[in-house]
Amino acid sequence: MDLQRLVRAQHWSLNKRSSPNTPEVEASLLSTARSMQLNGAYQECIDLLKKDSHCREDPRALRLLGLCYHGLAQYAADSLIQTELYEASRKAHENDRSIRLVEVAKTDVNLAALYLTQHRYSDALMAAYRARSLAPNLPTSHVAVLSVHARYSSDDELRNCIKGLLDDYAWVLEDDVFKQHLENDPDLTKVASLIRTMRNEK
Repeated sequence: MDLQRLVRAQHWSLNKRSSPNTPEVEASLLSTARSMQLNGAYQECIDLLKKDSHCREDPRALRLLGLCYHGLAQYAADSLIQTELYEASRKAHENDRSIRLVEVAKTDVNLAALYLTQHRYSDALMAAYRARSLAPNLPTSHVAVLSVHARYSSDDELRNCIKGLLDDYAWVLEDDVFKQHLENDPDLTKVASLIRTMRNEK
């Protein structure tokens, strides 16, 4: 039991290192910016937010930016400038949505790990695939899918899962976070060996 706890602790520690928190804009700056946006001081709000280096990584700041660009566009007399402002608003909102989806996917990765420890394999698989669907660029979403298949699936199903990874997400094999999991996660020992074999077969 002590050895199992040690292995699990290492596994969770690796997950923690692999999933850093989203950088946030300073709370006081964000509060001031929100007041500016509500008062219609759109350009001042944009200028203030952009002073923070985490502006484009904090969904709350991105939402404010999108609203401010939209607000400015409504008052723009020049149609070209108006189009550019609407486009800036769209990009800010899309970035906001993307960041929020990644955070939801991280939660699903953790849920998959939780379900695995409870031997709830179908729930774990559902959570893992949901994470990958929401954020295919998140390396740990692929780790979650492989971890569940490694414990739950037949050899043929596991090989098919790895084949899909090699065909559709080959980039993840070069990702440092993915490599760390492959080397250190006891669930993925068999997976790592199969990946090497199947890559050589190509």
